[in-house]
Formats: sequence, C-alpha cells, structure tokens
Amino acid sequence: QARELDAPQFAAICCLLISEPVRRDPRMEPPAITRQTRPILTRILHLCEDIEAQQLDHGVDRAVPQETLYCGVAEIWASGVAWETLE
Repeated sequence: QARELDAPQFAAICCLLISEPVRRDPRMEPPAITRQTRPILTRILHLCEDIEAQQLDHGVDRAVPQETLYCGVAEIWASGVAWETLE
C-alpha cells in the first residue's frame, strides 16, 4: 500500500538508506523516530533484509549498512528544528 510521505518522514528514510556507518557520540542521545515513521522504516528494513539475502545468494557484498540511530535527528531537522538546537 503506497502512501504519501511528509518531508520529515522522507528525511528519516533517506538517512536510513544513505548513512555511513554510525559513529556514536557519547555526549548525545539522538531523538527517537516518531511513532508515525517507525512502521515505514521497519518495512524498508525488512525489504533491505530481503535484498541483502538475494545479494548474498549471488555473491554480492552488502553496499549500504542500514542504521536507524540518526533517523530521528533527520526527521526532526526536516520538520523545521534548527540544526544548532539538535547538538
């Protein structure tokens, strides 16, 4: 079932799919993904697992690790919160 995403949800998904391996900052606890966005990210993560299984079956390395740690930051930033207040 397709549905339209708002800008913050789209930012969270982009963060999931194009992020580099996470470097945790012990001084910061990233905000959680919103309740509305969590099911979307969960569905995409399941699709990524399916794709990865196919890649492994065909000898293709995993290209992009999926990490949700900073998806909440991207989501909040895209909703209009100033980047400086997220630090």
